[in-house]
Amino acid sequence: MMDIDSITSSPCTPASYSKSRPLHTMESSDDDSWSFSACATTAADDDLVDDLRAMRHRESEYAVGDYLHRLNVAVSKDAAPSCDFVNDDCRSKMCAWCFSIVDHCHFGKDVVAIAMTQLDRFLDRTSWALTDRSAFQLAAITSLYTSIKIHESQSLAVETMAALSRNVYSEDQIEAMERIMLQSNEWLLNPPTSFSFGYKLAQLVTSMDNRYPFDTLLELTNMQLESAVCDYGLCTVLPSHVAVAAVHNAMESIGVDHEHHHTIQRICSMMGIGERIMDDERQPLELIQRVETRLYEGLMGTCSTDVSGVTPCSLHTQCESDSKMLRASNEDCKVDTVIRPTSPKSVSAAPNHGTSSFHHRHPQEMVL
Repeated sequence: MMDIDSITSSPCTPASYSKSRPLHTMESSDDDSWSFSACATTAADDDLVDDLRAMRHRESEYAVGDYLHRLNVAVSKDAAPSCDFVNDDCRSKMCAWCFSIVDHCHFGKDVVAIAMTQLDRFLDRTSWALTDRSAFQLAAITSLYTSIKIHESQSLAVETMAALSRNVYSEDQIEAMERIMLQSNEWLLNPPTSFSFGYKLAQLVTSMDNRYPFDTLLELTNMQLESAVCDYGLCTVLPSHVAVAAVHNAMESIGVDHEHHHTIQRICSMMGIGERIMDDERQPLELIQRVETRLYEGLMGTCSTDVSGVTPCSLHTQCESDSKMLRASNEDCKVDTVIRPTSPKSVSAAPNHGTSSFHHRHPQEMVL
């Protein structure tokens, strides 16, 4: 496994990176003839580019607004805001819990990105779940349950998800919330994620310049993307932009040459980044630069500002007696996990196939 220091200890820290030339102002230097001559595309590259552009068009259907900002504005008009409201820390904790579940069950990390997209879109459309942390946690657990059921060859039984919540939520509640979320999200369940973009981008970079080892490039990219999925400040940024930023950081960390700016700029052009595919897409290359810095900061735990320059919206109201505050727990919970075979594209689990037991931490508890 690659050590995280391979990124954070590289010469391209956020401070030094800010001195780099912007992507949109890159100009050819005297010694960059190799970069472009060696980057001639093949038929396989063209297929990858076609896939990336198709994914770019689809991602607009799953765009998310800054729902915490809207909540913050609404709460600011209230003289006595409730400390039960959801904030970015709640989202981060539930995202980390989702990753711990898929890691233990050997599911793909992409499932968590899909789950968080479902959760974000639901919260963007239904404000009532933002004012009740119990409803929020139920929605997060349900999002993971649905995503695994649809995108993995095996699913976790609903009774397992209830057990993972320490039976704070019943099987009926999870299934009822699933129906509510599916209808609210208009049954859009296959978003192109930053992980899927990152995989194809790593393939394209390796094909264009074989000095970049695919496995290393992908691992460094995914390390950043896992952190990005849990970062509310990046949930409103298009997954393609986050993936391009992560791949560029990974290329910089590998340090094959100093002309990676030209390569990533060319890939952006191939993907149509810079074109107005979405009406609200403004200055995407400058945005990608800010995302690159934020990804570095995320690995080092120093994120302080939103990529758009706006302070991240959070409602960290200090409440001395809050029985529903999310809190980390050091207790382990014995859970019987039921693994059920299911069609990757089916939302209906197949009959029980077997059971296995494991010790796993329960989600950060919210006492009803």
